[in-house]
Amino acid sequence: MGMLSGIDFGTSIYDGHTSAQAVFFDQLPVAFFIHLSANHMQEDYQQRLIWDPALYETTVNEIEKNN
Repeated sequence: MGMLSGIDFGTSIYDGHTSAQAVFFDQLPVAFFIHLSANHMQEDYQQRLIWDPALYETTVNEIEKNN
């Protein structure tokens, strides 16, 4: 199992809200860990969470549904 983490901050282009976040991807299968880290997909995802309110809401809903 792998773990990726990152810190990101920025301002949404939609509503001007500035935020900071820490994201942890935990218990990832090894192949998925390599895929995310090799292609910097986790960085893109983290940045999109800042400026894309639809992705943020979808992520929050999925986390709540699976907890």
